[in-house]
Amino acid sequence: MKENIEKYADIIDKEYPRPSIRTKMSLNNRAKIFMPFSALKGFEKAIEEKIFTNESLFFEQNSSPLFFL
Repeated sequence: MKENIEKYADIIDKEYPRPSIRTKMSLNNRAKIFMPFSALKGFEKAIEEKIFTNESLFFEQNSSPLFFL
């Protein structure tokens, strides 16, 4: 580790040269890039519908009052 520091000692504290072609992106725009997204659009809705269907079928088949006690 110390060898690497010595090797690059002449450039370690220099400012990173930023390209002047582009302006720095605002924090608001950067946040939009990293916002969570749904890779599988509609997947959660499909799962919820399947759960609802299965629960409905289950409760139809087991509707006796003693079942819930």
